[in-house]
Amino acid sequence: MKKRILVTAAGTATAWHICKVVQEHFKGKFEAHVCDVNPPELVAASCACDMYHRVPYISSPHYYSHMLDLLDKNQIDVIIPLIDQDLFIFSADNRDLADRGILSTAPVLETVRQFSDKRALAEVLSANGLPTPAVIPAGATQADKEYVVKPAIGCGTKDFRIIKGKDLKFLKLPYGEYIIQEKCNGERTEITAEVFHTRESTMIFCRERVETKAGVCTKMRPTAVPDIERYIYTLAGLAAFPPAFCLQFLHHDGAWNLIDCNLRPGAGTGLSAAAGFQLVRALLLHILGENPPDGLFHVDQAVKSVVRVYKEVVMR
Repeated sequence: MKKRILVTAAGTATAWHICKVVQEHFKGKFEAHVCDVNPPELVAASCACDMYHRVPYISSPHYYSHMLDLLDKNQIDVIIPLIDQDLFIFSADNRDLADRGILSTAPVLETVRQFSDKRALAEVLSANGLPTPAVIPAGATQADKEYVVKPAIGCGTKDFRIIKGKDLKFLKLPYGEYIIQEKCNGERTEITAEVFHTRESTMIFCRERVETKAGVCTKMRPTAVPDIERYIYTLAGLAAFPPAFCLQFLHHDGAWNLIDCNLRPGAGTGLSAAAGFQLVRALLLHILGENPPDGLFHVDQAVKSVVRVYKEVVMR
């Protein structure tokens, strides 16, 4: 019998990639449901899934009850949350999910609180001696120095800004919802590390973010960064991480600094899969209770880069 999976944020490149992997490799194993706030004709993944569901905005007071009804009516077995707010709501230890026998690919709530909230993330990393840009109190900034301002909980580059200290007073930012951090001073390109993590093993693939659009990587180069791999092995011992996630690093003060922790597959994960690191296939096998073969993580050494182009999808 097929397992029914529900993927949230169907309009993301991540949801499209998951649906395509199900189509190509797990058609007899999974029934793919996806949900989004937009009508199906505006969501490409709606034509690559078995069932599409339109849901309220996550800010709606009816969102949670609507989602529980959706899970019940469609007898969903697994939920794959793809945005940070959903990780908080549908964590692995959510009691309503447990009562229904539904598995979430998100981590437990404590891990989400520590690593999805960028202020808490900086505190955890600093306390464990792991490099990360310092969080600066608003009153401690220097007038002519540039800082990074970003939401404490968010994804992509939405509301991400680089701004001088003297201009911070002109920003109307809700207290506590945004953080101010040091701007990384290294000249090296940002690195995303894809991670498949279980009790048995931790598999890591690093890609250089050569080009991004709207916060999503569109051109990458495979790269080996031993310092980042060692960083991740240490990090993985600090909490109960999910089986599939990705991390973003920038060079700062002579070391690789973790700047963002995405406790889920990312929008650029498909680029890594094209090179040979099959994170989503490994995740789906893990859901089925199977150990992914090592071959799913073998990157073709002849691959110089992977570039993303748009595909036109006609919706009817």
